[in-house]
Amino acid sequence: MAFWIVGNKEEKIEEVLIKKQSDPQTKRAYKFLVKADALRLNSMFQESVKHYLSALMIERNNIQIYIGLAQSYLHLGNTDKAIETLEKARNIEPNNADIPFEIGKCFLRMGLPCVAVVNLKESILLDKDNMEAQLQLGVAHELMEEYELALMIYQRIIEKHPSFLKAYQHQAALLVELKQYQDAASVFVQLIKINPQYYKAVLGIGICFDKMGKRSSAIRYYKRFLALKPNSKNAPDVIERLKQIQKIHSVSKENFLKFA
Repeated sequence: MAFWIVGNKEEKIEEVLIKKQSDPQTKRAYKFLVKADALRLNSMFQESVKHYLSALMIERNNIQIYIGLAQSYLHLGNTDKAIETLEKARNIEPNNADIPFEIGKCFLRMGLPCVAVVNLKESILLDKDNMEAQLQLGVAHELMEEYELALMIYQRIIEKHPSFLKAYQHQAALLVELKQYQDAASVFVQLIKINPQYYKAVLGIGICFDKMGKRSSAIRYYKRFLALKPNSKNAPDVIERLKQIQKIHSVSKENFLKFA
């Protein structure tokens, strides 16, 4: 049977938990936390801060309050305050993998990928299954222009967690940026095999074929994208590009027939 030391007495963990759950102050803190989380998820960050602080006034050792508060500060652009809040949380729970992960994201937002890498690696050491931390580590290496290392990290995530779509998306986007269009198209194809409705991957393939001068294939995937997502913010640009390609494609066909 497991025990906690409470004051000068040993108490069963179950008994301590029951006491905490029935404590009126704990219940009040929980209500503030739930409200704060709801406000944050609805992008009402300033309002959420007030509720997180109210929860923190009651319960100083609840890590989720610190993390939620830091996330709201980050969305408000107050990265220094976010990091300060997370460092307080780290002092309470130094082995919590979520804390260095959130700190790493803050440093990425500040444009300091080198410092972000240190924190993200710490998070991964504490939790090797934290795919988001691994993904952000890849992003950090991208920002440091260490592209091969970033691609290697994304590939490793894909191999270990083949259903984690974000890794494919980041890998393909970086390959497009590096003008490795054939490799990027192959990654987008893998994405579509996992999720045929993944319209961003369909658009990505269209762009890759377009860049490679494979107009017929580009037209096919652009049309498929528009069928999947006709109201996309990218739709007007795709429609315009489709008209341009179809015009070029038509002229090319006419010239070919003249000389046939």
